[in-house]
Amino acid sequence: MYDILQPVFHFSTTKNFAKLIKMYLSQLLCELCAVAYKHDVKVPIFGFTSVKKYEHDNACVYVFKNDKAIVLAFRGSNDINDWVSNIHVEPVVTLHGTIHSGFYKEYEKLAPLFEPDINNAEARTIFLTGHSLGGALALITACFFRQLNPVVITFGSPRVGTTLFNSKVSTLRYIRWINGSDKICRLPVRKYSHCGIERRLQFPWYKRLTNRSPHHIYNYLKSIRSNDISILEYEDLLKIE
Repeated sequence: MYDILQPVFHFSTTKNFAKLIKMYLSQLLCELCAVAYKHDVKVPIFGFTSVKKYEHDNACVYVFKNDKAIVLAFRGSNDINDWVSNIHVEPVVTLHGTIHSGFYKEYEKLAPLFEPDINNAEARTIFLTGHSLGGALALITACFFRQLNPVVITFGSPRVGTTLFNSKVSTLRYIRWINGSDKICRLPVRKYSHCGIERRLQFPWYKRLTNRSPHHIYNYLKSIRSNDISILEYEDLLKIE
């Protein structure tokens, strides 16, 4: 699926990687979200020199590293509609607030696998990202590692927690992208709400006649690549060193 799009970044050194992070952070992380849907990822890629893949059942995360940064890119789900629209899924109370129990169970599957990578990040900046269900997992991970001050950018994420949860994570460096009228971002409707800084991409209605829905990772990539870089200047708000 991802192979139909050619990568637009060709930086292979950490010197150029610093420029990439400063100017194209959202696009870089969206590219990595798309890469997470692949079955075989080889390095170097986008300035990263190592990659690990962790899977448990249907949950999956890729960990990309170089000497400047570590990125955890959580894979989405093909059955996301089932995940977020199931009104019988009750929230679960955690130390960080009340969270959709389905998303939290997926987090619990992966957390023991990637925890050593985050805890050994040393001086690297930690970036957490994901598309769809992966966005929910990225946000939950940020909550449990809030003391490490991660940067979180998600694409097409559903609502994850209640108002109490959102108040507890209000200090996170979190940007949430929505592509056009992506309906997944409005779900689930009961008890849950969004947090973070919302940014919208333009996805014209007529494109839906011939393309996949705005929620598809392909269309998030198409939309974010077509935005003028000036629109992405808000990334300075994340105060990345």
